[in-house]
Amino acid sequence: MSELKNKSDQNIWAAEKLIKENLHAPSVHCSYYSCFQLLKHYLFEFYDFDQETYDIKKNQYTFGGTHEFVINYHLLELKKIEEIRVLKNELKQLKKFRNESDYDDIKIGVERSKKAYKYAENVLKILKKTYN
Repeated sequence: MSELKNKSDQNIWAAEKLIKENLHAPSVHCSYYSCFQLLKHYLFEFYDFDQETYDIKKNQYTFGGTHEFVINYHLLELKKIEEIRVLKNELKQLKKFRNESDYDDIKIGVERSKKAYKYAENVLKILKKTYN
């Protein structure tokens, strides 16, 4: 198993545990990163990326940073799957929630953390169904 896939599994597990411990901001962070790390894993696993190819392509990408590159690469590749709208919307919401959780001076409550966890579960399920 790749380390990115392993980290993805650990982060979704951690998100659930953090919610139970009322640690909502870090749970949102973990929910988002479980999806991002799995997306990055699939770049290497299914699209024949090696580290050099990844570095070149992400540096050529002019719309945003690393996260936007990884997410948008998959959205373009998967544009014909039935669940593309769900995947796109839930990744967008997860990224927004993670940015608020990590960077904004606001309280992240149980409702937001549970919603982020649910989005992450949905995204992970779609990705695993699509790529496996």
